[in-house]
Order: sequence, then structure tokens, then C-alpha cells
Amino acid sequence: MRIAVITHYTYGNNYGQRLQNIALVQYLKNIYKTDDIYTFVYAMGYKKRLVPVKNSALESKFLKPISINLDDTKTFTGFDLYVIGSDQVFNLDNKWMGSHVKDFLCGRTLVKCGEKHFITYAASDCLKLGQYKKFVSKYFKYISFREKESISYNKIENSTYNIDPVFLWDIDFWTNIEKKPEFINDNEVFDFCYMRSKSKNDESHFTTNKDGTRTYHLYFNNPIQSNKIGYGEFLWLVHHCRKITTCSFHGFSFSIIFQKKDIEFENNYRIMNLIDILHVKYNGGIIENFDEIQKYIKYEQERALNYFKNSCVFNYACYSKDKGIHDKSTSGGVCAELARYAIDNNYIVYGGSYNEDFTKVIIKPVDNMDDYFRYLSKSKYNFSFLPKFRDIKEKLENGINILYIGSPCQIYMLKKYLNKDYNNLLLVDFKCRGFSKPQRLKEFVQYIKDKYHRAIKDIDFRYNHTVNGIRVTLDNNIVLNYNVEYFNSFVFKNRLDRCENCIYGHGLKSYSDITVSDFWLNSKNKVHIGQDFTPQKGCNHVRTNTLKGFLFFNEIRNKLNIKKLFNGFQ
Repeated sequence: MRIAVITHYTYGNNYGQRLQNIALVQYLKNIYKTDDIYTFVYAMGYKKRLVPVKNSALESKFLKPISINLDDTKTFTGFDLYVIGSDQVFNLDNKWMGSHVKDFLCGRTLVKCGEKHFITYAASDCLKLGQYKKFVSKYFKYISFREKESISYNKIENSTYNIDPVFLWDIDFWTNIEKKPEFINDNEVFDFCYMRSKSKNDESHFTTNKDGTRTYHLYFNNPIQSNKIGYGEFLWLVHHCRKITTCSFHGFSFSIIFQKKDIEFENNYRIMNLIDILHVKYNGGIIENFDEIQKYIKYEQERALNYFKNSCVFNYACYSKDKGIHDKSTSGGVCAELARYAIDNNYIVYGGSYNEDFTKVIIKPVDNMDDYFRYLSKSKYNFSFLPKFRDIKEKLENGINILYIGSPCQIYMLKKYLNKDYNNLLLVDFKCRGFSKPQRLKEFVQYIKDKYHRAIKDIDFRYNHTVNGIRVTLDNNIVLNYNVEYFNSFVFKNRLDRCENCIYGHGLKSYSDITVSDFWLNSKNKVHIGQDFTPQKGCNHVRTNTLKGFLFFNEIRNKLNIKKLFNGFQ
């Protein structure tokens, strides 16, 4: 999985800005289980390029910053996910930012290049989205601002806020990065001042306090200063100082992370927003409630994780590259590829299977692909009798991996019974037309037996990728084909009463990790995926509903011919 992080970059060591870049990239690596993440950065004053400053050793370790020309689309396309954030990245009314960069940040360029999957995380806008607000609203299904004020100001539907990336990691993460400056004496008591420089030539390094201690000064927009102190040293100064004075959002943020009680800060809406989110109580600059603050940080970390989980609802049109699997499957073979990967990784696969005399469908477990194709790969459209959920729960509790393929209502009932999420359980459902009444299958089987006086060897709904046919193979290998009228008698005319008004929208509402269905390549859909994507034998529509499902599906992507669809495309 390849991820592009698009963010803001300024000259000189804007320490907080760089460290939040590192925090976001490391967090994405952790939750998406990939090292294939690149950082695209832009600098004010450049009209057509995203240009990084010279990399430090720390940036080289944690980031892969890329300088690109926005006229060269090959350098920034082909990623699976684009994450835009955080510090001032949506300051789109800034006169120093070229229209090429603005178009890139608001999604217009990515859409024109055929890209689909982009979200924001804690994007700070300085309340300056301006005319680009309409594009952000249109192209980003998942929009996360850093400041709550941005939600009410921009009034973008379904937007939310999330805490700055530096809070996604605890104090131990930052302590491992910090580095003691050489100019600090052992056991020295000192104060630290992190402010915006009044003069770019200001080289003052420290001042002496009345008690004889020193206050060390660092200016985050002073190129002379920034060449002297690295990111790790900045963190050490915040962590170990007696008192910190700052006008910086990230200066204040790291003071909270390192639990500095004595903070003198200049009020601005960013800092006040953070104070509001974390319920910081202070009296004359003295922070009084760090135990309470830690609880709110944990809460915001959970909100951030849920945001990324929820934003993993992505849509694809795809089919198996394996001709054997594709030919054996009813549609595009995605469920078979999911099952193959699961079985190769010690999963048991549950799915619908006929009983011995084909009079009913039961949910049956298999542990090899021969049995999968023998029992589970046929399209049934018949009511499935559920297994004993307590047996599944016992297997899960004993550490057995399970892939369960079923209807939306079956998935809901199983999840309700289990009453918790299991890391070793993957749930796959499908857009369901409804189940026929159990009696209909019995009547059909009895009709064939009475007419031909033979036992049934196999029943295959939608055989050989037909849209609405049934093929029955007798025990003497004679094949009987039944037309659309018979097919509709199962799918539409004899449905269960509760299927007529399905509360799950026949799969539009899902409790699974992945939803798989047919993808019909009519002219409207071709607009979305391109005229060349037209397999002759079936194609699947896949929707990933959870982070777990998204990660599992990505494990089989190289086995599929695949096209990304716009977020929310059904």
C-alpha cells in the first residue's frame, strides 16, 4: 500500500511543523502497516512546485520528502491513499501560494488525474479556504480540521475536528527523539523561550535571569538560529526547562505533552482551541490538571483512530487475474481470492453450502481451496441455516482465525452474539437481493427428482457468469439449464417476508469489514472506471467498510485487476 502525505513546509526549522509531519507519517505507518509512505511538501512563494527544504538526519530517518513539479503528474499519481494535513496546509487564500499548488491541495488536480482516495487529517486552514472551499467539500468525503472553529466557519457538511498529530504519540515516543544540546551544562536549571523572531538577524542565544539562571531563546522563523538547534534538541529544551514562554501552537502543545506546569503563552485561537479540547485549567500560566488532561488526550487519540477507521470506506471495481479462479467464480472472483489468502494464512472460511441432498443451504466451514470451490463458490439465493454461533465464538477465543462470508443480516446477528470485536475474525457480506423461502428449494429439487428419477450432483445459480440462469447436474452428468423464469422464482417471487423490506438495504447498510457484490459494466459505470476495463466474464464491486477490511483487502490487491471508484460510489 502506497500513501502520500501532503503537507506544508517552511524555510528554517519550524520545529513544531516538522515534528507534526513526523508524527503523522509514523502514525500512518503504524495503523496501515506499511513503510511505503512519501511526504509531498510545498513552500510559500512557489507557484508550480512542492519543494522541501534540506533534510535533517531526523527527517531522513522518519520521512521521504519529495520535491515535484505539478506539471509532471507521474511523480504524484499512483498512490492508494492521499492524506492532506496538518499545520496551515489549507491556508488557500494566501497570496504567496500559486494556483497550481492550491488546485493540488484542494483535490482538483488529483481528480483530473483520476485519483479518488484522499482525506484530510487535522488540516489547519487559518480560516482561509476561500473560493476553494467548494472543491474541498466536493472532493473530500472525509474532512478533518485541527481547530473546531474551522468547522463552524467553513460549514462543510460531515467535517469534523481531530487533534494535532503530535498528540497521537505519548511522551515516550518524543523522549526517544530528543537530544541534549551541547551548550546546556549537566544539572543546569534554565528557562526556555520559543517565540517568533522580531528580526531575522537576531542571534541572541540566552539572557540571564535575576536569580542567575539563564533563559535560552529560540526563534522558529530565524534561519541563523535554526542552523544551531535541531529538532531533538528543541524537544529536550521543552522537556527539561523550568519554565517555558511561547507564542507557538506547537511550543504550547509539547509543553502539555511533557507536562510543564509553568507556561507563559500568548493567546491565539489555535492555542485557545487546544485548551478547549483538552479542558486545560490554568491559573496565571500554571497548569493545574494534568491527570485530567491525559484522559482527554487518550479520548482524542481514540477519536483519531476511529476517524481513520471510518475513512477506510473505499470502493473498487475488480476481478481476479487468475483465469482459473475467475472462470470458476460467479462474478469477479474476489471472494475466492479473499478465501485463498485467508486459507494460506491459517484461516477457516465459513460460507453457504448445500447439504447432501441439496434440499437446504447451511453455513459450512472449509480449510482448503478445493473444498471452497466444491461447497462455497456457488451462488445460492436460498435461505441459509446458521451454524452454532457458540462454536464460532469458542474457536475465536482459542485463537483460530475465521473468515465468515454471509448476508448483511447474518453478519449483524453474528456480531450481536459475539458482542465484541475479534482481531482474528474478518466479516464479508454481499449486496443481497433477499433469500427465497426454504420450501422453494425443496420443491425445486423434488420436481427434478420426480421428473428425471435421478439424484442431483450439483446446482449452480448464475453458472458461467450468466446473469439469471440455473444449471443442475444430475448424478449421470446430464446437465439441465433453467431460464430466467426459474431464476426469478427464487430471487424475487418467493422471498422471505422480512427480505421484502430489508432493514439493511440489501447490503447498502453493512456491519461487515468488506462488502462484495456484482459490478455491472454499463455505460454509466464506464465513465467512472474507463472504457478499457471491461472483463468478459464478471466483475466485482468491493467496498471496504473498516480499517481491518481495508488492510485485509490490500493483501490481495496484487492478485486483482482493479480500478478505484470515487468515495461513496455505489
